[in-house]
Amino acid sequence: MISFVDKGRKRPILILSGWGFDPFIFNLDSLDFDLLLPKRPLFDPLPQVRKFLKQMGLKKINILGWSLGARIARDMAESEPELFDKVFLVSICPFFPKKIIDKKMEELKRDRERALRGFYFTLFHGDKMAYKQFKRHHEKRCMAFWSISELERGLRYLEKDCSGMTLIKNVLVIHGENDPICPVEAASEVLTQMGQKRLILSCGHLPFLEKGFYEAVNSF
Repeated sequence: MISFVDKGRKRPILILSGWGFDPFIFNLDSLDFDLLLPKRPLFDPLPQVRKFLKQMGLKKINILGWSLGARIARDMAESEPELFDKVFLVSICPFFPKKIIDKKMEELKRDRERALRGFYFTLFHGDKMAYKQFKRHHEKRCMAFWSISELERGLRYLEKDCSGMTLIKNVLVIHGENDPICPVEAASEVLTQMGQKRLILSCGHLPFLEKGFYEAVNSF
């Protein structure tokens, strides 16, 4: 379920994408890490992380999660912090109201592809060039990455409240100051302890499209 791309960096990082997307939405060549890339959406990657660490003779990996992926990464790092070195939480939101989740569930049941395309458009709103590039190079692949049952499971995962993060070392939260999905004020609710750092970029819900994102991740 997870493929390994060895860049010779000797520091693997697990990439967990957002709802409706796959790991290749990131510029993976710009990450100065060896890559662990899920082949399907993962909601509990811990068993596979443990297996990988045992196979490679490693004690820890790094993890980068965006949006839904950030929620999953946060839960993993809180559950078994000893398995993770650096933790990157991108565009994380403590929870989404049940009313919003139920509405998206109804849209999925009516027309899965239309629901996804509408969501993509919302995320890229205001950046026509980036949206055009996404539609040309990523949309078809991202839509195929998720089954409708996985999409529904992802929405229910986002419904859970993750406010109040316990002390996890080496956490960098990256967020867009104009995020239409999760306002930056809400994201600050996960930073309740000392030792967790925050980077705010001038963007919306897609910080990984911004200049400085990969430099911040690589140098943290």
